[in-house]
Order: sequence, then structure tokens, then C-alpha cells
Amino acid sequence: MKALIPLMLLMLATPAYADTWVSGSLGIGEFFEPNKYSSDNFGLPELDLELNLPAFDEVRDTSNVVYGYLGPTLGININQGSLYGFLGLKFFTEAKSGFGITYLVGFGHYSRFTDEAFDLGPTPWMFRFEMRYLVRITDDLMLGLSISHLSNGNFADRNPGTETVALAFEWR
Repeated sequence: MKALIPLMLLMLATPAYADTWVSGSLGIGEFFEPNKYSSDNFGLPELDLELNLPAFDEVRDTSNVVYGYLGPTLGININQGSLYGFLGLKFFTEAKSGFGITYLVGFGHYSRFTDEAFDLGPTPWMFRFEMRYLVRITDDLMLGLSISHLSNGNFADRNPGTETVALAFEWR
């Protein structure tokens, strides 16, 4: 866990709108197993941190507002008793109205530290798929709703998978 502190500090210290388009996001939500979801079992709280690295490709208008972005993302999902670290590919697009959509595909390692954490099958290697709907609040900040799925992609005998619904903040 101590090894994650420098990465978290780097994410928080990222310039808000660098020319290289280094940015980040923070999500606060709920991590749950769909087959066990009930009014008595609301899942586990989750914290998501992402660092978007310089883009492979991006499109800007004359006012220097990013309308399209494709690039790598590093991420960490922390919840009660487990940790998932991943490398992903993120596509972001924003309309002139200030509404945006982000798609993310990632692959990484899931670790359980307690029995309270969800057992996601015999393999620790997981895929993450996410869609995020955003609205621009300021020049450097967007607020949105994130929906994601984490599973082993049926590469193991058992693939329970999980879902996360989160309030997301993205900064540039």
C-alpha cells in the first residue's frame, strides 16, 4: 500500500491543463456484485484514481479546448479489502455545449486483502470497461456519472464480475 502513495501524490500534483494533456480523475462510488445485490447488500464503497498520460492523438479548436482525445491511462480502484491497478486506453470527446463522454478499456491486477472483499474468481488478472458521462463545470473541471464493469473476461472457470457506479470528477 505504501508503494501507491507516490502515484497518488503524482496524480494530485498533475497540472490542471498541461500542453501535453496530462490530466486525472477521481471517482467516489459503490462497488457491487450484481448477483448478490439486494436492499440488504448495497456493496462496498470505492475510490477510483486515474492519471491520463499524454495523448496519442487529440483534436483542439482555436480556443485550445480539447474536443477529442485518445491516450493511455493508469488507474487504481480501492475499496474495502481490495485493490485493482490497471493500464488502459481512454477515448474522450466533448461537444461545444460542454457535455462529454469517456470510454475506457483497461487490463490489470486485482488483489484481495480481506474476506470482506469480493472474490472475483481464480485469476487476479481483470479487464475494466467504463463509460462516463460528463458536464463541464469550469475550464479545468468536469463532473459526471461513471459506470464500469470489472471481470476476468471469461478467461477462467468462474467469472462473477462486478459493477461500479460512481460520481466522477475529471480535471485537465
